[in-house]
Amino acid sequence: MPLIIPYDEAIKKGFSISIRNNATEQVLAKALELGIGKNKDSIVVRDAVMGDVTDGNVTDFKDVECYSTAQTSGMENWAQDATDVNPSRDLKSVIAGAGTTARAVKNKAVIGCFGFFDNSPNPALTAIRFKRGSNTLDFWQVEQCYAGLRNGGMINGVLIWEENDPMTIDMNHNWEGDYFVGLNMIVAERYDEVVSRP
Repeated sequence: MPLIIPYDEAIKKGFSISIRNNATEQVLAKALELGIGKNKDSIVVRDAVMGDVTDGNVTDFKDVECYSTAQTSGMENWAQDATDVNPSRDLKSVIAGAGTTARAVKNKAVIGCFGFFDNSPNPALTAIRFKRGSNTLDFWQVEQCYAGLRNGGMINGVLIWEENDPMTIDMNHNWEGDYFVGLNMIVAERYDEVVSRP
């Protein structure tokens, strides 16, 4: 897998737009390969919607249900509650019911992840592990992504979960607290599932 590039470096060198475009093309290609749509014009790629399925925020649907304990203020759809952060400073899942079929990618959809951002007031993230079932897709050691002005990073590639794939995302924070780490995630699906055909 490609190495993670800190946001400051990706933006300064003009990589960030090409990384997003590349991820979009790869997720679209996978959706076509899986027969989710007949052609490119029948599939839309949009930002994935995160959050607790039971909450009333933003939409009545979620592409990825996170996090294990819902927060009710701030960036709640991207929040990791202190109760979900492992006090022994080890990896801990941040998706509710992670790795179970109940938390799998929905039918007729593909999800891709190509980066992360951290809006925590006192960041402590050291690593992120991405899994499909029991298989580790990638492991990001992210501390170098905090050396500049922008907290976060991107890969020049994309991690892909296909329809019905169980998704697990683990994070490691150095100390307990509430954190606001988001993921650059996109979803490819047929038009008219969420977004109407133009």
